[in-house]
Amino acid sequence: MESVKMINGSSRHVLAEYLRILPIRESDPFDMIYQGDVEDVLGLESDGDCLYTAESVYQLADLISSCGDRVGEADD
Repeated sequence: MESVKMINGSSRHVLAEYLRILPIRESDPFDMIYQGDVEDVLGLESDGDCLYTAESVYQLADLISSCGDRVGEADD
């Protein structure tokens, strides 16, 4: 199994920002973001044609952005 390369703090913030600016595809009754758009940003191969709620994508962006910001964790 290939090891996962950790990204530094500034890269996490850039990744999170890309997630936050993805286009809204549908908005009835919730704002939705296309799965392929999210997975492209994350460097994943998309295997479906569904939608994520925009709120869940923004929560993921917040989580990614805050990783390593906790006390005692390295930035790189």
